[in-house]
Amino acid sequence: MDKFRELESWIEKGYVLIVVSKNKILHKSKEGGVVALCKLIKNDRDLLNGAIVMDKIVGQAAAKLLVYGNVKKVITLFLSKGAKGVLTQNEVEFFSKNLVENILDKEKKSTCLMDRLSFKKSAIEICDIVLKNEDVL
Repeated sequence: MDKFRELESWIEKGYVLIVVSKNKILHKSKEGGVVALCKLIKNDRDLLNGAIVMDKIVGQAAAKLLVYGNVKKVITLFLSKGAKGVLTQNEVEFFSKNLVENILDKEKKSTCLMDRLSFKKSAIEICDIVLKNEDVL
């Protein structure tokens, strides 16, 4: 199955984050944004090590978290230019269906909060902010 079709089939089932290693699904989440990724890093970061991550949307904040998790490959429908830079700089292989300038907020009016914060924050700082405020994100 084509990598984008596989991701789209997971999205149709409501999943937006899927972690695969050695052709086995290790983790899947219906929780959007970077919250699910931060929870995974906090609770089972080793799961990401060397894995392939399929995520519906990858912005710069998510890219920093994926690099911190030491993923091998990222497959996404939407990748921001900032995320592309982070993944490229850290030599993480990626496949994206759409390259976008920025990841937008839910109202699609401005750059999402996490991507704005990610310019000056490390992956650990991003997770601290997300996990302390997940009820409002």
